[in-house]
Amino acid sequence: MPQLPVEPTPGLPQFRPLPYVAAGVSFAATRVALNYENLAWAAIFAVLTVLAFVVTFRDQGTRGVFAVYDHEEDAVYKSASGTIIALVTAMFFDATGDAFTPHFVIPPAVAEYGLFGLWSVTLSLGMIADARRLHKRRLNRMMRVLKQPIKALPPATSDVEQRAMYVLRDGGATGGWRMKIKTLAKKLGISKDEAVELCERMRDKGTIAIYSIGYKNKPHEWNVELTASGLAAAIRGSGTRS
Repeated sequence: MPQLPVEPTPGLPQFRPLPYVAAGVSFAATRVALNYENLAWAAIFAVLTVLAFVVTFRDQGTRGVFAVYDHEEDAVYKSASGTIIALVTAMFFDATGDAFTPHFVIPPAVAEYGLFGLWSVTLSLGMIADARRLHKRRLNRMMRVLKQPIKALPPATSDVEQRAMYVLRDGGATGGWRMKIKTLAKKLGISKDEAVELCERMRDKGTIAIYSIGYKNKPHEWNVELTASGLAAAIRGSGTRS
């Protein structure tokens, strides 16, 4: 099934932090339930945590996009994982709290809310930091591509063609980052053969570039990326031609 909204919107991809907050909160609830040895609730929250992570990372437009070549200036966004740092930090303060709590008179409710706040806030901030870094890297790549010569393209001839432009735009499949045609087909909810025909039409218009190196006789494995003109059209959102 398609993973895009029914009516994709033009413009640059927007950063959405709330899904990462949901994943952090559900993980924190699992930790609190384990602390009170409530296995039933721990199991429920664990399932919700897995679902939250699956939904959060499955809906990322960047899934299935890979770098064929990258730019040196992007290295600044390849720092240590904020999620790992947040996890280690939360574990440290969790263990420290367990060691010092017996020496103080702390109501159970306060300890419970403190533990929940520690894990939810720390993990959420760590995941948001990682996601924000990747988002900034993607936008920088788009800005570089948009500095190249751009020509006016005919409007998309179908809704699926327009959606394909949005999928590639949201994934940052441009400027040396690409997506396989079979991956694009899955995101659009169409067959691989239909995706190949679609990409060939878009290539002929100048919207995308197709790379078949190493997969000359396997069109489903071909890589595609938006050209500067195609990216500009996806951002502008010129609509479809009736």
